[in-house]
Order: sequence, then structure tokens, then C-alpha cells
Amino acid sequence: TGRDPRLFALAEPVAVAVRALRKLDHVVGARIGVLGLGTIGALVARAALTFGARGIVAADPVPAKRALLPTGPAVRAVHPD
Repeated sequence: TGRDPRLFALAEPVAVAVRALRKLDHVVGARIGVLGLGTIGALVARAALTFGARGIVAADPVPAKRALLPTGPAVRAVHPD
């Protein structure tokens, strides 16, 4: 297919993140909290912005995981303490 096969490894985690957001009543204009920035949590945070969330607050104790989130006024990555 000419596609990088590594992309297929993300198919299920992206589907899980999208499904989680679709279970919410409203994402557009909402502020979304994400606890944990493992694979699914990071994808939920990014997908929420793509779906129109007004803001994201994501908590994870690992600085490297918090650093992977996009920066900007709509995104806050914090230590869970």
C-alpha cells in the first residue's frame, strides 16, 4: 500500500481515544481533563483538541510524557501532586 507499517500499530490506540471522546456529551468548546499520558492518554489529549476542545489539562508524573503534548494556551500539562 506504500504506507509505513508502523502507522498500523497506532490504529487501535487511536480508535480507543476517539471512542472515549465520543462517549462524552460535548467535546467542542469543553475543557477536558486527562489522567495519565501513556499512549491512550496522550492520544485522547491530542484528539480532544482536534475535535474542538477549548482546553486540556493533562496530569502525569513523568516530565518526558508531559513534554510530548503540544504547547499553547489551551494545553496545560501538570504533575498530579
